[in-house]
Amino acid sequence: MRWLVAAAFLAGGALAGLGVDRLATELPRRRGLPQITLCYLGLGRTGAVVGSAALLWAGCWLAFGLHRRLGVALLFCTVLVAISAIDLEHRVVPNRIVLPAAAVVLAAQTAIDPSVEWTRSRSRRSSPSAAWSASSPAARSSTPG
Repeated sequence: MRWLVAAAFLAGGALAGLGVDRLATELPRRRGLPQITLCYLGLGRTGAVVGSAALLWAGCWLAFGLHRRLGVALLFCTVLVAISAIDLEHRVVPNRIVLPAAAVVLAAQTAIDPSVEWTRSRSRRSSPSAAWSASSPAARSSTPG
């Protein structure tokens, strides 16, 4: 059953890949960016984009299952494929894709897990006083100055 659902996500990723390929074609064209001709292992850009999106979607399903973070992972992978396709051909990472996607992922992650525990635990670990107190007395005494 799990592999059948993964096949459905593979098909959904292929459909998303078609949309990403269209976006990767039209967005740089509207900006007048020069295109670099690349070979995608004989697949063409459309085949590479559709195939990678499909595999990433199926991989997300296999990694997360039916979890709240699955949607965030699917969005992240789809945006990553779009950015990669544009970057490989035009050597540009468009903020028109990156910034809205970052805002959506941040909002979704906050909605899924609204705690601020990650900020508290990180600030304790990275503060200079924490690093100072964690060091051994011998290390503090050998520090110049």
